[in-house]
Amino acid sequence: MAERVDKNQPIELKLTMHGRMRGKFQDTLGNLCVIEELPAPGGLGLGVARLGGEMSLTRQMLASLMPHFQRYVDFGSLKESEDETKRTEVVESLKLRIAEQVIPFMDTFASRYRKDEGGRSIRSEETGLHLKVWANSRKTKGIVDSVGIKIMDFGRDEDLESLIRRNYGAMMINELEISLSKQNPHEFGRGKLIRHNYSERKSPDDPDLSYISAEVVKAIIERIPQTI
Repeated sequence: MAERVDKNQPIELKLTMHGRMRGKFQDTLGNLCVIEELPAPGGLGLGVARLGGEMSLTRQMLASLMPHFQRYVDFGSLKESEDETKRTEVVESLKLRIAEQVIPFMDTFASRYRKDEGGRSIRSEETGLHLKVWANSRKTKGIVDSVGIKIMDFGRDEDLESLIRRNYGAMMINELEISLSKQNPHEFGRGKLIRHNYSERKSPDDPDLSYISAEVVKAIIERIPQTI
């Protein structure tokens, strides 16, 4: 009897007895298919196939495969990396604060053109750190795309300032946007810099100035209360 897999469920990857990741899914006709890591010269290869013939996939089915393809492109493996785990933790902590209404909603148009008129101001009584936070959302669809964080004033938060300087030298972060959507796996949970200033890069090997590390993003989020 053929093995059945629910085509409406996300593809679950498991570690095989050979130490490689493998997941099962159905095509449009209900045929059993697999995505798996395979031995290849110099590392791991990627195999996607129907067991016993050709497979037929819809756009939605391809979309469910895309995060796995992107993970393989980025990390050379289907196994979730430490970086992905940290990014998932970042997104979950932001969703918690959105659910508790600590981070208020702004529609996409307003958040893009009237940021200073919306969002919530958060000021630490202990350090004087002043943040402004908001969730970019498409109200008509009820979708939260990302969270914006603007550092208005570091105050006396020397720990945060030193962490940023230790990672990025003279660059000072003013504003960042964190994607909550997995439609673009490359940006999911990453802190994308919207505005920043820095004196100069010391060498071509200096950190990428488009995104900041999960460590810095987490440190900033920890300074946002979980409840009002």
